[in-house]
Amino acid sequence: MPKWRKWQAIDSIYSNIGLLGQKGIYQIRMVDRENKPIPIPRLAGIDPEGIVYIGKSIRLRPRIEGFLGGRHSGGGTYLLVYRHLIRSERFRNHSLQFRVLACEESALEIKEANMLRKYFQKFCELPPFNSTVPGGK
Repeated sequence: MPKWRKWQAIDSIYSNIGLLGQKGIYQIRMVDRENKPIPIPRLAGIDPEGIVYIGKSIRLRPRIEGFLGGRHSGGGTYLLVYRHLIRSERFRNHSLQFRVLACEESALEIKEANMLRKYFQKFCELPPFNSTVPGGK
């Protein structure tokens, strides 16, 4: 069974040639200056990992680059709230990290849906920059 790769600074995506054509699931989280996850309060508890987005792609690098550039729905939302985040002491010096889980294209939809459902079941809401529960359930 594939394992998650290590968390990396999101701006390292630009030099990550290995992800150029890779398919998989990815997570994006917020971290502090020491690269420790910033816990995020959710309706049914606190997400200690600071996950802000869960997604899938058949081309991971361009998709994650799109998050940073606002050409991605979750990234667009992040850019809209960024100026408010930096006013908060808690999030002022945050940065983003990502990690990926390689998987076959045929499994992407199901794996992403399962991850989002599990997150929703645990916290009674999606990660902050996700907008839809796959399958509407």
